[in-house]
Amino acid sequence: RRGYFGLSVSSYLTPSAISLVCYFKPEYSGSGNKAVMAMTDYTQHEKLPFQEGYGKVNGQATILVTLWDEHLQTALDLNVGVGQLLHLQNMLCKLNKNNTIELRMNGFRPGRGYQITEPIRVLDHKDPIAKDLRM
Repeated sequence: RRGYFGLSVSSYLTPSAISLVCYFKPEYSGSGNKAVMAMTDYTQHEKLPFQEGYGKVNGQATILVTLWDEHLQTALDLNVGVGQLLHLQNMLCKLNKNNTIELRMNGFRPGRGYQITEPIRVLDHKDPIAKDLRM
């Protein structure tokens, strides 16, 4: 099985990821509204930050995902929270200033990228699409 942690990373759109929410926190500021999530598919990767403690899978198997604009609103409307499985689509995967992988779901801008009608879906743990997730 190849999780998104198994991809080589520069800066590109990754089509989708299925992950477990370990942490979810909306943030509201003058620079824009966003939600920061820690998520895992339990795949260890050297380009993930070492994590341990509350809300994280120990080791290098937790990735930060930032939701902006309408993606934040969608997550709030879906009542996204810790312990849920999410199917996320149309994410930007890049290396941050600490040289570790992060994912972002930026807001849709006409003329830039493409809009997906259902970029965030909450999955049941028994959903066949999540069968490869090691929990």
